[in-house]
Amino acid sequence: MKLTPFTETDFQGLYDFMKPLWLETYSPILPEKQILFLLDKYFSEEGLKYYRGLGYQYFKIDDIGVLVYVIRDEDVYMDKLYLLPAAMEETALKGLKVLRAGLCAGSVPGLDR
Repeated sequence: MKLTPFTETDFQGLYDFMKPLWLETYSPILPEKQILFLLDKYFSEEGLKYYRGLGYQYFKIDDIGVLVYVIRDEDVYMDKLYLLPAAMEETALKGLKVLRAGLCAGSVPGLDR
């Protein structure tokens, strides 16, 4: 499993990648109107520009997921971790191990320890 920083092309397709994930994940607890509002807030061009401006880092997890984190003071705050449903069971634990290994080794971009 490989974490790859987002390219500008990746950002352009992020809303479309996230929409089915969010609808499937949140429709049991939120009305569709609220889900679409939140998708727009976090994954529209304006939303991405805002959060990127605050230092949020976006990574692809192979072609099966998205990781978003931000450095706050000396801490790493993992904001979002989404995997395609078909990949969740098989790769979730492996992905967390990869992230943990990167954090422990100090190889997370932006984290200078």
